[in-house]
Amino acid sequence: NGFEKLILKNEKMICQFISSKEDKFYSSGEFVKILQTIQNNQNLCQLKEKKSTNGERLLLVFQEIDSVEKAIDCLKIF
Repeated sequence: NGFEKLILKNEKMICQFISSKEDKFYSSGEFVKILQTIQNNQNLCQLKEKKSTNGERLLLVFQEIDSVEKAIDCLKIF
């Protein structure tokens, strides 16, 4: 689904998108669908960019995630 890594920590779920911005995923219809879903669910999740030593990372952050089950339910909207 375009995520390289999922982190559950401090009642947050952080989904790291594929790090290579040249990846074909970013020009796919799947990515456009994800962006539309994020826009329609701004109360549930937020798109953020984080600068790191390896460049910028695109993250999807969910708040108030206190269990793996809740994390899975949130990801089902995609």
